[in-house]
Amino acid sequence: MREARLPAARALRPVQRRVLPGSSLAAALLALLASASLSCDRTGSGFVCTCTYLTDRDDEYQVKVEVCAKSAEDALGKAKDCAADSPAPIQRCQCIAVEDGQCKLGTCRKPEKH
Repeated sequence: MREARLPAARALRPVQRRVLPGSSLAAALLALLASASLSCDRTGSGFVCTCTYLTDRDDEYQVKVEVCAKSAEDALGKAKDCAADSPAPIQRCQCIAVEDGQCKLGTCRKPEKH
């Protein structure tokens, strides 16, 4: 009687990935374009805003802030956020554009009083 033989175990070979010519170059170019488009979206227009708040004696005070935003509507919201540390809640803000495309989006500062 003949013995049944099991097939010999094959050594496992690592799977090799096929790399298409130029695919790493294409990936690098895609990454470069993505980062360039992100940096383009980070500039905006400068606005000088005056925000008002009422004190506990119903006196109206003003605080000036400078913000960078894409539009006048965005500037109003950013100005309220920037002036939020005032002694009372901000009632309203008015903004005037001063620069185009020369500031970093989202920046906000209060000019020093002289």
